[in-house]
Amino acid sequence: MNELITMVPVSGGVFSQGSDDAWENAAPVHQVTIHDFFISDHELTEAEYTSAAGTDEQFPAGGETKLRWYQAVVLCNRLSEKAGLTPCYSLNETTDTAAWGIIPLKDQYKMIETGDFGNWSRITCDFSADGYRLPTEAEWEYAARTKAFDIEGTRHEWCWDWYGPYQEAAAVDPHGPASGMSRVVRGGHPSNSTAHRSANHPEFYIDGTCTVRLCRSR
Repeated sequence: MNELITMVPVSGGVFSQGSDDAWENAAPVHQVTIHDFFISDHELTEAEYTSAAGTDEQFPAGGETKLRWYQAVVLCNRLSEKAGLTPCYSLNETTDTAAWGIIPLKDQYKMIETGDFGNWSRITCDFSADGYRLPTEAEWEYAARTKAFDIEGTRHEWCWDWYGPYQEAAAVDPHGPASGMSRVVRGGHPSNSTAHRSANHPEFYIDGTCTVRLCRSR
């Protein structure tokens, strides 16, 4: 294995996820158990992005801060392969992103729409694989609360989960709803607490400030 991204080990535990503050959009507060994992101590850098993007025109220069969710999972698999790790994401029963087709894009300003949105929404994640992946929403919040990284001044960061209402029942390593329209986004503004939730369509990026903070299972 050739570790390409500096990772911080996060020891698992139990925490109260969410907030009863209406502004946070994160009710109800519920108990979550998280197992050990690794998370990057930084958001995706230009060098890491370029290493995975190569000469692929679907990844323009400077795109590390303008990532769509679909681009992010492709980068995860490519970086995993470069590091000699097992990729986490599959589509149509293959982790080979070259076989997935054109990455979906929707730009409402330039009136551009490409890719098969319906097919790409079927991407699955093997959480037992050791490759790079997006954190789940629960992992992101747990790591932020335990100060594995500082959310102050971060960009919007994609998570794995489809966006949906929290459930009151206690959960262990939750991965979010089975389907949806939008993916969870966390961080993005100094005034946002560790519990604050937002979301966006996976084929969009958010105001040119959306990126990822990669993690790995332990």
